[in-house]
Amino acid sequence: MCGLFTLEMLLGFGGYIGGAAEQSASAMNMILALNLYIPLALGVIQVILLWLFKVDKHYTDILAQLQARRDGGN
Repeated sequence: MCGLFTLEMLLGFGGYIGGAAEQSASAMNMILALNLYIPLALGVIQVILLWLFKVDKHYTDILAQLQARRDGGN
């Protein structure tokens, strides 16, 4: 519900007019940003965060700790 409100507000900010035969250039730019640029930027941020999050280095330690908890009863 909040996402739809945000989307509507951003489209309105861009000058989108529902039901219009043609949209203004600013409305088209906002539509392009909401459908291409923003998701692309979020995807790049996700890839960078996943690259920085090095679980593989600590995987054996994590498994050993989990096994120790299981064996210890905690």
